[in-house]
Amino acid sequence: FVSTVADKKGKLCADYLRALLIEIRAFAELIRDQRLSIDTLYIGGGTPSIFSAEQLDVLLKAVSSEFDLSNVREFTFEAGRPETTTLEKLKLLKQYHVNRLCLNPQSMNDATLRAVGRLHTAEDIRNVYQMVREIGFDCVNMDLIVGLNEEPPEMVLSSLQQVIQLHPENLTVHSLAIKKGSRLREEEGCQYEQIYSKDFYDEI
Repeated sequence: FVSTVADKKGKLCADYLRALLIEIRAFAELIRDQRLSIDTLYIGGGTPSIFSAEQLDVLLKAVSSEFDLSNVREFTFEAGRPETTTLEKLKLLKQYHVNRLCLNPQSMNDATLRAVGRLHTAEDIRNVYQMVREIGFDCVNMDLIVGLNEEPPEMVLSSLQQVIQLHPENLTVHSLAIKKGSRLREEEGCQYEQIYSKDFYDEI
């Protein structure tokens, strides 16, 4: 769960991948020593789709060669943002037997997406979702965040309805929390007050 901004030259991603490969090897050895069997595998927390296709190939190759994946029932990859999810990367994920994808629109309201610095639109989300289905992924999770840009309840419910109409197998609804140590809190002093009622959450 790394929380930082990837640099344009990609040095942070390259450094992180090198460290991650060391951790994968060490963890695989621990699993073998303990004679454990892997049931589920999740690549995510943050946006691992920020990796280039070449880096993603290195990561997935390491995972599939270091771990015994023969008993894995669910192999999830957090595709995250539409602008980092390409056809090439999706084909690669399919090749390595990823069978569940997380796509995170956060909101289906373009004004909200712009306000929180997202580079995609609701239409981009629909396009990537269509591509995910065409590649053959049959289990998709989508994330929404309640409270972004202080959206009124009807706007949140509109996003929810738009996502439901896409028919993802899983839907995660988060409530916005400005975490300790985040730039919003530490540098900008932002606090978040709960602006929604229990009835609203019941409706969700």
